[in-house]
Amino acid sequence: LVLVTGMVGVALGRTRLRPLPRLSLTLFLTGLFVAFCGAPASAVRSWAMTLVAAASHLAGRRAHPLSSASLVALVMALADPGVTGQLGYLLSVMCVCGICALGPYVGYVVGVVLARRGSRAARGRVGAALRAAGSDARQALAMTLVSQVVTAPLTCAAFGTLSLVAPLANVLLAPLFSVLLAL
Repeated sequence: LVLVTGMVGVALGRTRLRPLPRLSLTLFLTGLFVAFCGAPASAVRSWAMTLVAAASHLAGRRAHPLSSASLVALVMALADPGVTGQLGYLLSVMCVCGICALGPYVGYVVGVVLARRGSRAARGRVGAALRAAGSDARQALAMTLVSQVVTAPLTCAAFGTLSLVAPLANVLLAPLFSVLLAL
């Protein structure tokens, strides 16, 4: 949904639409995308967070992802208490809240642990591209580690296993998946 929202935002950003109609159209189109996906609880939660962030922006306030996730999770649970028994909903909420709360800290730790010290850095465009790719890989690893830690109680109980290769697999496959989804 983030990729679809980004693509719609870029496409609409090139138009002469004012912010409110552009935002409304973005929410409508991404809402259609969620509906066409079958409206799973995790996608509805994500779309509703986008709606809350858009409302914050229109009200002149900065978006706060943890507050948005908490508000949306609470409203969804109050509207349909049965959603709290759905594994997809629980995993989605736990991941987002965990990433919001712990992501920056784990990202810092991963950056410190994996920082290249004393190595000769490439210069120019190639160096910038390599640094960006390294930074993206470290962020992906940090987010994967946070997600795995905060969801471990649910996944271990539901599936009886804990994946040790998930962080590495996500770092390697996330960029490829993003490109495929965009296509």
